[in-house]
Amino acid sequence: MVMKAGEVDVVASTANQIGEGPVWLPDQQRLLWVDITGRRLLWFDPGNGRVETLDVGRDVGAVVPTESGQLMAAVVDGFLQIDPETGSTRLVAAVEQDQPVNRMNDGKCDSRGRFWAGTMGYQIRPHAAALYRLDSQCRVETMLQPVTLSNGIDWSPDDRFMYYVDSTTQRLDLFDYEPETGSLVACRTGSPWTPMDASGWPSGAAARFAGSLRRARWTVW
Repeated sequence: MVMKAGEVDVVASTANQIGEGPVWLPDQQRLLWVDITGRRLLWFDPGNGRVETLDVGRDVGAVVPTESGQLMAAVVDGFLQIDPETGSTRLVAAVEQDQPVNRMNDGKCDSRGRFWAGTMGYQIRPHAAALYRLDSQCRVETMLQPVTLSNGIDWSPDDRFMYYVDSTTQRLDLFDYEPETGSLVACRTGSPWTPMDASGWPSGAAARFAGSLRRARWTVW
């Protein structure tokens, strides 16, 4: 299928340094996203055009809502719990403390409430990063390694497959996925990406007809 280019409208001019990871919050009717090196979370209300921000205090690669009403973010040094009402934070799981030249990047929740997010180097270094999974007990497991620039991730509506982007490979990979255990069974390497120019890399990913919002699930706080 050939996709036709459409018009792009500016709905909120927020001067992000690196704006990424939009998440629509249906219960609030607001859009949530991150400004990575601006160290901010932002909420946009299309009803009144207002934008609210929260300074996280550290680089933040991705954020997801939780079932408890808190937020969980993938930040420079791990997974950070955030209270959106008070702005208080708590690092619940550290990642790559021995690699201060890395930061966490894109991430999403799977259908069982596990939060997946990966890393990249501030100065991109081949095979120096990884993809991690945070479970409901705040335990971190390395799911893919080595990775160079961990980026877009999503799942098919029937949960049979996981889509994943390591941007520097210039492809979208497909994994057979086991939703109950969160296991990656096998990888089917995707076709090479065809960039519009030499600098074009695949980045974020979203599955069409993805269904309801997936929230992080936690039994320990």
